[in-house]
Amino acid sequence: MNTETREISLRDRDKIEELRRTCGHVSASHAFASLYIWRVDMGLSICLGEDAFVVKYRLRGDNSWFFPCGKPEAVREFISAMLERSEPLRLSYVRDEDADFLRREFPGRFQIAEVPGDSEYIYDRAGQVSLDGGRFVRLRNDIHRIERGHELCWEPVGPGHGVETARAVCRSWAHPTASPEGLRDARACDCLFDNWQELEARGVIVYVDGEPMSVTAGYPLSEEIFDLSLSKQSRRLSGLSVYSRHALIRSLPEEYQLLNGEEDLGIAGLRQMKELMRPVSMIKMYEGRA
Repeated sequence: MNTETREISLRDRDKIEELRRTCGHVSASHAFASLYIWRVDMGLSICLGEDAFVVKYRLRGDNSWFFPCGKPEAVREFISAMLERSEPLRLSYVRDEDADFLRREFPGRFQIAEVPGDSEYIYDRAGQVSLDGGRFVRLRNDIHRIERGHELCWEPVGPGHGVETARAVCRSWAHPTASPEGLRDARACDCLFDNWQELEARGVIVYVDGEPMSVTAGYPLSEEIFDLSLSKQSRRLSGLSVYSRHALIRSLPEEYQLLNGEEDLGIAGLRQMKELMRPVSMIKMYEGRA
């Protein structure tokens, strides 16, 4: 396949999602919406062919890529071409089956190591709605505490309704992460709101004592999986993020049976929060270096 890259655009959405469906690739890392909203801050560009797509990841190096998504022959062809370059090859967001592919097709060529900060958390939606049982006691307590201390309500974000309010909440809490890349997410948030309908986004705004104070949003990864991609508050308030996330999850259509909480970026506080939600599984991610 052609190895030339270009900017990721909205016109790529259908082809990328078709390739993901065909390959059964349901992780958040390769979803079009994720790639599109983070394309600037993560330095992403795309090589999109008929049988595969590959994302260049400039933030991690000159010959750094997401693991290709597509037919095995096209994946093998692309990796072989990258191995011929003078720069060391680095492949990110490598799933278990991708790591097996590298070992089988390129024996001895790659050093493969797990990257816990890139791994994605998967939750059962029914459990997140009910929050029944001892394993969710901390989350229930957080919700009850904020409900006792404040007047709360929420409303869905939709086209022409609430988008600018949600944007204002997010802008008041834009700051770099503590991840090695130190990513800022202000542009990613704006891109999500600017393309709300095109990305099939859903979200809720939570009002605390009459003030819009929290936004939680995401988009579908498949017909059964919804991605929890955005959670922002205009100021810190204990229990607000838990309440807001629960409101969004309850608002989702019934067809979404699983939730993807994305990665924790290696940030201790973020990891603790995602673990408190009690994931039912993880999509382990690795890195391959040659």
